[in-house]
Amino acid sequence: MQASFYTPLFFVLFAILCAFLIVRKITNNFGGFVAALLIAVNPMYLSRSLGSDTDVYTVFFPLVILLFFIEAFEEESKKRQIIYSCCAAVFTYFFATFWEGWWYFLDLIIVTLIGYGIYILVRGYYHHKRMGSIFHLPVFRRTWVILVSYLVVSSVLITVFLSWGAFMSVVSPL
Repeated sequence: MQASFYTPLFFVLFAILCAFLIVRKITNNFGGFVAALLIAVNPMYLSRSLGSDTDVYTVFFPLVILLFFIEAFEEESKKRQIIYSCCAAVFTYFFATFWEGWWYFLDLIIVTLIGYGIYILVRGYYHHKRMGSIFHLPVFRRTWVILVSYLVVSSVLITVFLSWGAFMSVVSPL
């Protein structure tokens, strides 16, 4: 009985830490503190997190996945980019095991990365006036390496450990 009380509490603490790390990376320590404070004292989140409800997981897992994606995009080494995107894929699998609506966030990630890749293509074409040189830009390669490694690992994990139908729920709403 106590585990159903303490388990969400640990997820709340880690969600607060993830929010701090994400916003600190984008802004500074004060911004990270404010983000962590907003999650820590949010009455809707706190009231639904103590006990056995899944709202804790719908905040924690997207924050962890986002943190790994930010790390992957800031990394220069292709090997570490793949490692971080694979870590995001592993947490996507965990997210799929905890909540049935996990595919909303996966769809958001896919659409965002494809949209960012198209933005890079358009911006690169505007600056270089040739499509061939755009594909050699580090930011273009980084985006597609992260997207492909994330999709491959998450699809394999979800298909093998859950089911093919679980992974196909990603494209069924589209």
